[in-house]
Amino acid sequence: MQSVNLTHKRSIILFFSFAIFSISVSAQVNSPFSRYGLGDLVPLQSITTQGMGGLGAAYFNGQVINNNNPASYSALRLVTYDIGLTLDARSLRSANPVGKYNATNLEPAYLQLAIPLSATKDVAMVFGIRPKTKISYSLSETTPSNFEEGSADSIQNLFEGNGGLYDVFAGIGKRWKNFSVGLNAGYEFGKKEISTRVGILDTAFTFYKSNSETSTNYWGFYLNPGIAYLIPLGKRTDPVTKITSNYSLQIGGSGTLAHSLKANQKITRETFVYDGLSGAPIRIDSVSVTPNILGHIQIPVTYTAGFMINKVLSNAYVSINKWSFGADYTAGNWSDYRFYNTKDLTVNNWMIHAGGEFSPDPVNGTKVWSRAIYRLGFYTGNDYLDVDGNGSKISAVTFGAGFHLKKKNYINQFTMINTALELGRRGTKVNNLTQNYFKFSLSLSLSDIWFQKRKYD
Repeated sequence: MQSVNLTHKRSIILFFSFAIFSISVSAQVNSPFSRYGLGDLVPLQSITTQGMGGLGAAYFNGQVINNNNPASYSALRLVTYDIGLTLDARSLRSANPVGKYNATNLEPAYLQLAIPLSATKDVAMVFGIRPKTKISYSLSETTPSNFEEGSADSIQNLFEGNGGLYDVFAGIGKRWKNFSVGLNAGYEFGKKEISTRVGILDTAFTFYKSNSETSTNYWGFYLNPGIAYLIPLGKRTDPVTKITSNYSLQIGGSGTLAHSLKANQKITRETFVYDGLSGAPIRIDSVSVTPNILGHIQIPVTYTAGFMINKVLSNAYVSINKWSFGADYTAGNWSDYRFYNTKDLTVNNWMIHAGGEFSPDPVNGTKVWSRAIYRLGFYTGNDYLDVDGNGSKISAVTFGAGFHLKKKNYINQFTMINTALELGRRGTKVNNLTQNYFKFSLSLSLSDIWFQKRKYD
């Protein structure tokens, strides 16, 4: 019992260490799309469901923390924490001017902890921290100065931005017979730093460079309710193996309510030079500094609804998914987004997610490959950003797999490694900027029975 308590202490330490790591790491992916709105949206699905096209409105699994719909927490039976990492590789192409840029980044995806409050009453809580958006770009542009005819002078503009939105949340889910409800309540916080640096090149005279910088910090609370309903479709028991096949249809939906973030902004206008050794900018003169500009950021309502058809195998000891497949529809009223009462290049968006999972022999399989869970899916729809006025499509295919790693002498402890692979494209031939991307995600899910009464002391 001492080793189990040690495992619990290590789990708690790992939880908070990863939380600090998640906040401190910032993405280095160069994405000009992140200049607008709140930046590039980060997938909020668990890595398990990312392998199935990102669906999750109606996905229930006792060993998977599915924060897409908090009603799914009611299916959790073990204390589980789930840690995710994502490797993101992108190739950005510009039609005018012709150009190409590649970037690769490794960053935390999320950290989640589930605690069943009562297995007999089907109620559980979940805590987590995750990034929601990323802002990261650095683009330069050089144009003729046109100060005088025949001049060789040119102007260099450097556009840079960084930041993003993070989320710390707690949720609870409860089930009554076939009906489940849930609620996530979270605190969002982040920053958006954008700057434009202008310098004159190839001149016989010396000019100081200028910097126009706006830094905004924002924070606030949100609510994310969810519901689900299970419709039994029938069952069949094998007379030899005594394994029962249970068929069901699960429908579900969830949404994040429209809310407002408080914001504090600082605007700086200054001249500077670059340090000759480090290359860091050194301020020469502050032309204008305006701090503590208070305001609000209006975040619109977003929602998702979907279904899953499942086959669950059960006997006297276990109940495990054999296969599941389904689809989701998600949408957001991003035309209602406002940044300090100002519209941005955001539009209403929608997305269709579809996919499924399959395990060859989840009950009696003796090999890792036979007990593994294989996943496949896709998603397609409209981006929430319309940078050039032509709209922007997003499409991707996804693959995934989950592997059980269980020691025979720990019957109440389960470990799973889940992987997800995405191959996608942002934009089409009608857009000046297009982006091909590759994402590989990995999560470690550890489950254990923490609150079990001892029979012997």
